[in-house]
Amino acid sequence: MGFTSSVITTVFVSILVFSIPTYADYEETNNAVLEEQDNETADESPKQNPEADEDTKNNEGKTAPPKMTVEKLDKVIKQIDPKAVRTDNTWQFTVAERQVFLVSDPNADRMRAMSPITQANTMTPEIYKRMMQANFDAVLDVRYAIAQDVVWSVFIHPLSKLDQEELLSGISQTITAVLTFGTTFSSGAAVYGGGDTNGIIQKQILDELKRKSSTQI
Repeated sequence: MGFTSSVITTVFVSILVFSIPTYADYEETNNAVLEEQDNETADESPKQNPEADEDTKNNEGKTAPPKMTVEKLDKVIKQIDPKAVRTDNTWQFTVAERQVFLVSDPNADRMRAMSPITQANTMTPEIYKRMMQANFDAVLDVRYAIAQDVVWSVFIHPLSKLDQEELLSGISQTITAVLTFGTTFSSGAAVYGGGDTNGIIQKQILDELKRKSSTQI
């Protein structure tokens, strides 16, 4: 799959011009804020709350259960694509006729959903630059990346803190970024200076995923 500069569509309609503050500016501002906070709290004594202290003691050593586990991932993915193939903690499945690979690592508490786009050596310098620009402001929770000479759309998130809604959103954004590569380079929803088209694409994919995965895990 190859792309040329002719397929690039400019999605920015305005340019934000700003000045970059120096370290001295940050230091001066931070010192002023800290001094103001010290003045406000100098005469205040901490309020005692016996009930809160007791709750803290009772909750010591307890860890909140994870929102997402490997087995919960498996259930959601099987709802999305009953033909999904699982190998240990990895899955291969299809969304909108695109391959998705999901890899989880419970020990590192990480997961990533990714979909291949094209061979990296087919990209022109213009496409590569546009891809990097999109990583800054247009692909939201996903990123374009290169690994093993392949361009990927990737969603990465801590595993235990991921809920079902975020998982479905991440997968839909991953696929939308694949479908818009070479044109508007977007994962959907809000795009700085862009229109509504990509948001519609992403919403259609997300609605379909929610329909398939309507059962809460």
